[in-house]
This record gives sequence, C-alpha cells and structure tokens, in this order.
Amino acid sequence: MHLISALRSNLVLKVFALVLGFGLWLIVSSMHSTTIWVEVPLSFYNQYDTICVHAPETMHVQLAGKRALLRSLDLKNLAIHIDAQELNEGKQPITIQAHNLFLPDTISVVNYSPLNNYIEKITL
Repeated sequence: MHLISALRSNLVLKVFALVLGFGLWLIVSSMHSTTIWVEVPLSFYNQYDTICVHAPETMHVQLAGKRALLRSLDLKNLAIHIDAQELNEGKQPITIQAHNLFLPDTISVVNYSPLNNYIEKITL
C-alpha cells in the first residue's frame, strides 16, 4: 500500500512526466533534419610546380542532415578538396559537391556562396 500511495503522489508523477518528456524530446530532436552554414577553405591536391591555380581561400557552404550528425562533424578540419589535374585550362566556375568535402552519405551540400566564384588554372 505504501508503494501505491507513493506512485499516486503528485511530486512523483510530475518528476516521472518531466523525465519522460525530456527523453522523448531528446530522441525527436536528434532525428530532426537541419542545415548549417560553415566557412570552409579550398584545398588543391595534385598541384605540381607546372600548375598555378588562382582561387578564393574560403567559401561558405550550407550543409543539411540530421542534427546529431552535423554536431559530430569536425568543422575545424573540414575542407573543399579539388584535384588540380582535373581542372580545365583557364577560368571556370567552382562547383562543390559532398564528395569534395569527404562528407558521409547522410550529409549533403545544399548551397554555397558566393555562386559566382571562379578557379583559374594556368599551366606554366
């Protein structure tokens, strides 16, 4: 009987409801999809002495995915990786995709700015 009266107490029910509500909120909020904007540096590889590349140092990229996955990204080590050998000679627009950032399949690139940035490749 003492256990039943303790369960019917307002305080115990309120604490239980609070814990249950917080647990449900935590589960739902971690599954919620969201977007973030990050400033990411451009990094060129396969850039030999005979190739000169002119490009902006950083770009702003909008990423979309589950909130928990976006929080787990190491944003300080994120970079846009571009193969200098695959660039055409001359001026060309920068296109960024998820594979340029080595992102998991569950995170996608939604947008980037400025859209009118160009890379210029000059072979010496």
